[in-house]
Amino acid sequence: DVTEAINYDLKSVLLTSKGERFDKNFGVGIKQYLFETQGSPKLGSLRREIDRQISIYMPWLSQFNTNVRSSIEKQAVYVDIKYKVNNANIVGHFNLSVELSSI
Repeated sequence: DVTEAINYDLKSVLLTSKGERFDKNFGVGIKQYLFETQGSPKLGSLRREIDRQISIYMPWLSQFNTNVRSSIEKQAVYVDIKYKVNNANIVGHFNLSVELSSI
């Protein structure tokens, strides 16, 4: 299923830390953002970094909208990405929650 493959790729981009894989620039390393408060500049840069990574490593997504929020109480980051695939009639929705207690 195409949607499952795209969601797997998105999860890989978000969870991989830079330098961990084949390309030293690949990955967001979302775990480093677990202690950021809502509205912090670093959390704002996370959204931009996610968008940049998708543009570079997943160019088959023609349109996407990324939302990021955090919970300092739960030590968690929540990412919501709505996307559309180029030249196909596929629209998808991806969610990822990373909590300190789950890693």
